[in-house]
Amino acid sequence: AMLLNVISALHKEGYEPYGITVKISDMRFLDQLITARGLPREDILRNSLNDDFDLFEKYHILFPKEAGHANDLRSGTFGSIGLADRTRFFAHIEQGILAPLRATYPGVRFCFDFNRKAGLGYYPHLCFHIFATNQKGSVVQVADGGAVDWAAKLLGNKREAMVTSGIGTELMQKLFKDGDC
Repeated sequence: AMLLNVISALHKEGYEPYGITVKISDMRFLDQLITARGLPREDILRNSLNDDFDLFEKYHILFPKEAGHANDLRSGTFGSIGLADRTRFFAHIEQGILAPLRATYPGVRFCFDFNRKAGLGYYPHLCFHIFATNQKGSVVQVADGGAVDWAAKLLGNKREAMVTSGIGTELMQKLFKDGDC
């Protein structure tokens, strides 16, 4: 929510990000998919920042790359690719996280992103990307974040939790400032 507030405040200061989209991913899904389908983890890691690398197309995985809402995922969807049914988990995320955010930010699109590779091995659980469209029509990733296990490892306590995030301030200045886009 904080990053969406920052983007909203920037808009009031003459920055022009439009079409804000927040994509939520659970990296455990990708880990389970790699294991269940025997996919080459090194190849996926090597291409984790390659926007042209489409994991689902490359390995012929018939699964939705995105879902606008948890109720778009039908029971059995995960079983079709050899994974345990996770529809209840995503329904829980929908109800506890996305529904309140949708109510607070009605102009922002929220969705689940199942095709995310960036962050594999870095984010152990939930993570997100925020995208915006500039005046030229380019869709740009402007922010990223997620749950990390650094504090738990550092303190030797699995109960420690931490979320980290960042926004591309220089990118926002370069691509979204009124008159510069």
